[in-house]
Amino acid sequence: MRLQSAFILLLLIGTTLARAEIFVNGPTIDWAVVQYPGVTSDWPTDQQANAPDLEIVGDATHPAIYTQFDDAETSDPADGEIAFRLRVSGAKKTTEYAGYAWIGVDVDIDGALDIFLIASKNTIGIYDAGSDTNTSPNTTSVSKTPDWSTPSTSLNFGWVPVSLTTDPAVTNTDVDNAGGTDYFVSFKVPFAQFVSNVLALTPLTVFDDTSTLSYVAATSTQDNALNSDLNGVNGDINSAITWTDLGALSPESGVDGVPVPEPATAALWMSLALLMGMAWRRTGKLSRNQK
Repeated sequence: MRLQSAFILLLLIGTTLARAEIFVNGPTIDWAVVQYPGVTSDWPTDQQANAPDLEIVGDATHPAIYTQFDDAETSDPADGEIAFRLRVSGAKKTTEYAGYAWIGVDVDIDGALDIFLIASKNTIGIYDAGSDTNTSPNTTSVSKTPDWSTPSTSLNFGWVPVSLTTDPAVTNTDVDNAGGTDYFVSFKVPFAQFVSNVLALTPLTVFDDTSTLSYVAATSTQDNALNSDLNGVNGDINSAITWTDLGALSPESGVDGVPVPEPATAALWMSLALLMGMAWRRTGKLSRNQK
């Protein structure tokens, strides 16, 4: 009986540990890096508004943007939480984030942003894209009020300095050499709410944790205009060049941040697998014949 009880306890502990519950100030090892074409970083001192907490920073070994997904370990494909993290140059106010962190989402992979997740020290909101084409910085607009919002709390919004605690692999806490410690601004939203807004604000009729998307990460001084820094881009906050051509739109990935293989790459792997299978069968036949 004792052995049975101990086994059940171990199962319960294993189930608890297996769930990737999102802690907004948790270490980067719990987060997936949002990859960008050729880089995982941003150019230094390229923000429009001159404030350290609006300057997205990163280098080859210190990514600028992360995401995290918790599926709540249920069979429901539209529950759990989704979160985002931006690394910025420093703190205007060490006790609180003074700007706005933006994640523009392309949910149908057509190069245009469809909805926005915008977070500040006071509020986290999901906004509809404006009536512009939303295919480049100067053709992108956002609705004046959020379609959904919630107060920022210590549970859904984080603002912490980069350190060995928050980034165990860190080798430089001041990657842009600005003279201050970098900070992480992080936030999360219920995935069911995200799904609800996607289905309400876009032509999509199906969206869940198996869907794919792309991101534009940015900062601003307000919630209704992109006016500070774009990740993966050297300035160009007012550019007419498309998000894709600028390199500001992340490659297609799952909601968990895992990149979706390019068709050519997927085909190559399938070809290699087929060739390996054929070689294995030939080797097997030779071995049997030799016997």
